[in-house]
Formats: sequence, structure tokens, C-alpha cells
Amino acid sequence: MAGDYQQRGFRVLRGGLIAPLRESLKQVAAPLLDRARAGNWRETDGESEGSTGWYGHKPVDTVMEFLAPMIAHASGGGALWPTFSYLRLYPRGTKLTPHTDRDSCEVAITAAVDGSDATPWPILIEAGDGSVESVDLAPGDILVYAGRERRHWREPLDGDWRLQVMFFYVRQAGPFARWKYDTRPALGTPPPGSHPDIGEAVP
Repeated sequence: MAGDYQQRGFRVLRGGLIAPLRESLKQVAAPLLDRARAGNWRETDGESEGSTGWYGHKPVDTVMEFLAPMIAHASGGGALWPTFSYLRLYPRGTKLTPHTDRDSCEVAITAAVDGSDATPWPILIEAGDGSVESVDLAPGDILVYAGRERRHWREPLDGDWRLQVMFFYVRQAGPFARWKYDTRPALGTPPPGSHPDIGEAVP
């Protein structure tokens, strides 16, 4: 229920990423998987060094926009503006260092899309009362969380690879509404500055 989000700072939607959306994202990610199978990972800096992914790719941003009403309802607030998406592939040993997200991630989701096997790779998140909870996501499951407020991280991945999608939103009537589309002119377009996109990810 939305009250879970208000009290704990997160909520799990089992099966929230329905099969047609998962299949669409898997098709988009096929070039990334080809690179991974060839051992050609593109190193990245930041909280998940060693992973590779696409920022704001148009088909992925389209799914993010489609899910906005459901995520608004799950997070118990008003209408949302989508800001940006990441479709990211993580190799064995990848970890996510403890962090909170930036202002454009007022309401955030991470969803499991696919993986090499069923080895658990839970995300650890600090609840509203300061306790740490471990949330494992099967393919299709969504974690909705307050990205700016709830510190989250992962221990090293024990499986061969995982494909995750992250969507970020701000409240249309909230203090971070200026981050609509992450200041881009439209969804599916790159932002100012340097971010990975489909052109950089495809060999």
C-alpha cells in the first residue's frame, strides 16, 4: 500500500514490470548482452563501477513515462514528471556503494529485467526508522523508493550478470519540478554534459 512508502521510504511491487515491458527492454538491451558475452564491458565511474548502460534511450524513456501514473499511485503522492532512465547491465562482482540520489530522483524505481541465473542480488535500503532492509527482486519486480532520502547499496554480484532498469521522477507540484526530463528538451534526448547513450554503448 502507498502507506508503506510514506512510512518506510520504499515499497515493493511484485510483478509490476509486466512481461511485455520486460520483453521490450530485453530486446533494447540485446547489444549490451552481446558486448558482455564477448567480454567487452565498458567501465564506468560512480556508484556501480564496472557496469555498462544507456542513459535516456528513447524506448526506455517511453516505458518510464508509461509507468508514471502507477508509480505516482504506489508512492502515495500527486502526479509525476519523468526525469531520466538507465538501462544497465552488471557483471559478476559488481557492487553498488552506499549512496543517496540527486534531486532529479525524488521518486525512484529499480526493476529487475533479466539475469544469467536466479542467484539473489538484493538491494539494501535504509528504512524510515533507520533499520536496513534487504529486498530481493525477481524479474519483473519493482522497488519504488525515495531516492534523495533513502540510502541504498548492493553487495558484490555472485551471478554472471544482471539487467536492471532504473526510472526517476519528480512531483509535478513539488520542490524539484524544475528537473522535469532532467532538464532535457524532451524524453529520449541526451542531457547537457557527458552521459552514456546508445551511440556509445553499441560496438
